[in-house]
Amino acid sequence: MSDTTNQDSYVIAIKEANKLIDQLIDDDLDAGAAYTGLLVGVIYRLILGSPDKQDVTGIIGNAMASASAHVEMQEHILSDIH
Repeated sequence: MSDTTNQDSYVIAIKEANKLIDQLIDDDLDAGAAYTGLLVGVIYRLILGSPDKQDVTGIIGNAMASASAHVEMQEHILSDIH
């Protein structure tokens, strides 16, 4: 898989996740419960599908660092996400 395809998949996944969050909140779910439920679901799937639990820790750490960097840089690829 090329870097361009990885980057495209990454951006699509971020935008789709945010659409789902918006939909859940628009459906009058509690925002905290919606975020927690999504995080639990993602972490559960990561752990379930990974033979090496250290990989999961690395993925979660990288995702947290990436999210923080996006907030700090206010990246244009995420400008429509609130």
